[in-house]
Amino acid sequence: MKATRYFFNFTGEGRTLVDEGGVELDNFEQVKAYASKRAAVLRENAYMVEDWTEWRVEILDSSLRVVLTLPLTECVSG
Repeated sequence: MKATRYFFNFTGEGRTLVDEGGVELDNFEQVKAYASKRAAVLRENAYMVEDWTEWRVEILDSSLRVVLTLPLTECVSG
């Protein structure tokens, strides 16, 4: 099975953090796991955001079509 490039854009509070490089992953389980890892890093390093309830991650495929949107609160607890 050929890996697909996915992009993980984070949006909330009128802002969008665009993933310009993307990452190649083999299956959708890897996509969800990677989204959770990226969300955790974002939440650990983005001190300017106090309330994550409005943020979400939009996962796009190599054609830049949104294949999944998850609230950030579903990606990372705490």
